[in-house]
Amino acid sequence: MKPQEGLTELTRLIQAQKKKIAVVACEVLAREICYAGLITSNIVHLVFKTKGLHDNPDKMREELQEDIDKISFSSSEEYQAIVLAYGLCSNGTMGLIARNIPLIIPKAHDCITLFLGSKERYAEEFSKNPGTYYFTTGWVERGSESVGRTSASGYGLGKTYEEYVELYGEDNARYLFELEQSWLIRYNLATYIDMKLPMPFSYEDDVKKEAERRGWKYKKIEGDMKLILDSINGNWDEEDFLIVPPGYSIQPSYDGNIIKIEPADE
Repeated sequence: MKPQEGLTELTRLIQAQKKKIAVVACEVLAREICYAGLITSNIVHLVFKTKGLHDNPDKMREELQEDIDKISFSSSEEYQAIVLAYGLCSNGTMGLIARNIPLIIPKAHDCITLFLGSKERYAEEFSKNPGTYYFTTGWVERGSESVGRTSASGYGLGKTYEEYVELYGEDNARYLFELEQSWLIRYNLATYIDMKLPMPFSYEDDVKKEAERRGWKYKKIEGDMKLILDSINGNWDEEDFLIVPPGYSIQPSYDGNIIKIEPADE
């Protein structure tokens, strides 16, 4: 059997049954993932990781692999799959290895793709205005004094100068702070992604105030739960998800698919 034929058969077998799945997700997706877990017919085990892991892709990779290994080898439960609610995330998921349980990960650069519902919508929004600073409920709730999502924040930027000094030393702090300012100069639009969850409150006014404080335009767009719901419901279409069989790893593909599988090199 050819590898691709085997992968297709694996997908069919996984999707043919009510699934017990483990989900490892960034905490910025907590409300959306919990909502999806509430309404799914699948049995889900949720693990949320701190947003701060984005500051250090190597540490992210190390901790996520530890979670994968723990679920694969140490859990008393038998899961059909481990869903990673992440994107490539500054290569933080590059090199993750599926042990004895398949890994499922959206074909996404970062979490904004998950909030927008597809990599195509992500590309569309980016092409309209590359200078967009995205805000979501999770990024506002779990951030520092002003939180959104930019390419810069994926590298741990968005801190005060004093925080940089404490974490990285004065010389590195000066460089990082100047780098952050150069990133922020490129941004001119604050975009709030409304996920339409049944919540009695919204952070839209907070985002408007932040946009005004920075002298940016403001825009609200509607999010799309499709990728998040499909992740939890087990609708892992190969157009939108990478299915990683045991013994394979996640690698960047440097094309429209964003990520691909390769035999694990251990």
